[in-house]
Amino acid sequence: MRLTNFRITNFRSIEDSGEVPLERVACLVGKNESGKTNCLQALVGVNPAPGQPSSFDINDDYPRKGLGDIEHELKQPGFKHPVVIEVTYSLTEGQIAALAEKFGEGSIKLASEATVAVVVAYDRRRTWTGMEVDEAAAVTHLLDRAGVNLGAAKPKSTAKLLAMANTGSNPSLPRLPPRSQAGAINRL
Repeated sequence: MRLTNFRITNFRSIEDSGEVPLERVACLVGKNESGKTNCLQALVGVNPAPGQPSSFDINDDYPRKGLGDIEHELKQPGFKHPVVIEVTYSLTEGQIAALAEKFGEGSIKLASEATVAVVVAYDRRRTWTGMEVDEAAAVTHLLDRAGVNLGAAKPKSTAKLLAMANTGSNPSLPRLPPRSQAGAINRL
């Protein structure tokens, strides 16, 4: 996937960057304290590398002059956290074919353009647009590829598949270790 454009809102010194188109090479130019580093930090926050902060902190990263306006709303139930960044990626035909091979033909349907957008909010909520996912088809494909036959008990979502594996309700699925053990296994 290639990053084709982005837009940053309400992040540190950036109120609204506007739509920023990107080519194969990009150069950020500006005076000191104009927001170049903040722009890069917002981009890193979309898919942070190990050692980078894995979330945006509304108390540290939201622009100071606007934080007072939403401070009381933060405590309200159902508060919808503001969007930090929206990025758009374009996919090549080869990448689209690789997705079909990995998750099954028809599991992922892209809009007419071969682009997807990711919107990330302060609560790390990610919203993907530009594609539809048929989760049941993907789960079926992955189980078939792994040689697991669940018959009529085939789950229609990854959540149901994990629940089946956690409870050990189907002998065809390996029982997952408790979360505490799974964390220790991942650290190994």
